[in-house]
Amino acid sequence: MVPTGFIIHQSVHLATHSLSSPACMKTLTLGASAFGRLVGMELSATLPGYIINTLPVALGLALIPIICHPIDSVVDKLLDSTLRPVLRKYRLQLQQEQQQRPAP
Repeated sequence: MVPTGFIIHQSVHLATHSLSSPACMKTLTLGASAFGRLVGMELSATLPGYIINTLPVALGLALIPIICHPIDSVVDKLLDSTLRPVLRKYRLQLQQEQQQRPAP
């Protein structure tokens, strides 16, 4: 039996490797089929070719609603603690300068 940590590691490695350049897609396909043989599942024997080609895209699109909210929350908290206070202070200074200027 293949350990769960190995499966997760290989999946993340193959996904990350495929993002590095479009030319790596062939390597990803070869790596995924080799990984499937290692686990005991031959992808080309179990699934038709059009499903193997569209499955990564479908999974990626399905993950967008799941990962979008946590990423948005993290970025919002990061901006609240770093950039937004500085921008508020700058905006208030500009408003005060504009109010102090005499009207033409």
